[in-house]
Amino acid sequence: MTPLLVCLLGTAAANGATLLSENFDSVSAGSLPAGWTTATTGPGTPFSTTATGADSSPNVAFVNGVTTVATSALLSPVFSSTTSQIVLSFMQAWNFESVTSSFDGGVLEISINGGSFVDINTFGLFTTGGYTGVISTSFSNPLGGRQAWVRNQPTYVNTTGTFSVNPGDNLQLRWRAGFDSSTTAGNPNWRIDTISITDAEASSVPEPTSAVLAALGTLGLLGFRFRRSR
Repeated sequence: MTPLLVCLLGTAAANGATLLSENFDSVSAGSLPAGWTTATTGPGTPFSTTATGADSSPNVAFVNGVTTVATSALLSPVFSSTTSQIVLSFMQAWNFESVTSSFDGGVLEISINGGSFVDINTFGLFTTGGYTGVISTSFSNPLGGRQAWVRNQPTYVNTTGTFSVNPGDNLQLRWRAGFDSSTTAGNPNWRIDTISITDAEASSVPEPTSAVLAALGTLGLLGFRFRRSR
């Protein structure tokens, strides 16, 4: 299709099938839903749920900080894509060390078809609520030098993004907090809630309106055949 026709007709994109949805409200506080797991290194504390301070009541997933070198991770169940993109949305709030330092922080990683976890931005970008800084390489944080959510965000923000995958890929997400050998902020350090992952439908060209048809007629372009993308 010519650039002129694209300009006149426009494009539309929509979210497709829901691949994963979780608000942690189907379990008793202190438990994770089926398929969700937690992992730690060093003396890190595991992720859990609490009925205090949720985005969607009653529960929220959270992790407390530690004052020694450690990581704490929240892992999603494995889910499969059916198109070439996934759309991510979740709510989060954090309190990593202080409002002025970036020694502790959190990242979001993805594993594809059982491979190693890598930062999700390898396959796209956050569109809202993205990383806020770089974790310091001082004091031995295992995530030092990486873009991350750092410092302090006491109220919930919506983090969204679109990421490229292959149809049929088996995917797993890992929210991972890293802590250094210094102080930690008041707990909880990280709260995560209201997670939604959907397939992104391919962009489509809508049916032309009467105004567009009139414009095309004026330009002598009505000989084009219009076909809706499927």
